[in-house]
Amino acid sequence: MIEQHSTPCKPVLFVVIACLLGLLFMPAAAVSATPKPPTFNGAEWIWHKGADKAAGTWCFQKGFTFPAGQKPKKAHVLITCDNLWTLHVNGKQVGRNDSALNSWNRPQSVEVAEHLVIENNAIAIEGTNTKPGAAGLLVKLVVEFEDVKETFELVSDKTWISASKPAKGWKDNGFVAGPDWGPVTVIGAYGMSPWGKVRVRGGGGKARRAPKPAVSLPLVMDKEELAKPFYADGVVFVGSAVGLKVNRQPIFYRIIKGTRGYFEMDPMTPAALGRQLWSLIPLGPEGKKTLLCDAGQGTVGSPSVSYDG
Repeated sequence: MIEQHSTPCKPVLFVVIACLLGLLFMPAAAVSATPKPPTFNGAEWIWHKGADKAAGTWCFQKGFTFPAGQKPKKAHVLITCDNLWTLHVNGKQVGRNDSALNSWNRPQSVEVAEHLVIENNAIAIEGTNTKPGAAGLLVKLVVEFEDVKETFELVSDKTWISASKPAKGWKDNGFVAGPDWGPVTVIGAYGMSPWGKVRVRGGGGKARRAPKPAVSLPLVMDKEELAKPFYADGVVFVGSAVGLKVNRQPIFYRIIKGTRGYFEMDPMTPAALGRQLWSLIPLGPEGKKTLLCDAGQGTVGSPSVSYDG
């Protein structure tokens, strides 16, 4: 007769129970969790009072103060604008969004701790509505300090001010607003239509870096060419040059109605594309340079024109 012996199971059962109890009472710090993406909770959509849905660029500003003596350790600004924004902290440009029409749907987080100082600070934003339609600005600053656990939060709300044109020092800390500045209009709370609860998505959302400062080049002129009557009164030219594409679309020629003139395809037109239009009168080192038009985040073109006979 063959005797059957069963394997004892108590030690195995004990190990399983011990493992389950260990997981149950494991300290929370030992459990890795994916951090929640930052949100705009508490922020409100704002815009320049009276601008409504018009196209254009407006200036927004907010001064604020940290608790006495507290030094910022970490800080980021969550920001989006329908359609374009350029962010300044204490006079320093720290970021801007891309020029795609739906970029408002991709809020960005800009690290700003290195640009903040103890106590008094300022945020300044250029907001642009590229074409008539819905317009708004949404902002939230979150700051952690070195010596305290509490965080400091600043949101876009009715305490911000705005103007239809820039003023001297408006981006700087300590700016004193003049009569052209006034309270913003609050459009509504974060989550409202037509924007909904836009948020910074994981793995992205970083703002474009601020452009490098422009390099001044010596003015080289042909004196014989300058002596021609064509240049006697001066010149008008495009400044703050940008690429020959708008919203990532190439610029094509178009017929000028009512004339026999047309824009050239080669070279592409405009021959120059930029943010500003300047004049230099007279043309030469002694000439006066005058800003004729500032398009903000828009563009100004200098077309090349030919005639077919």
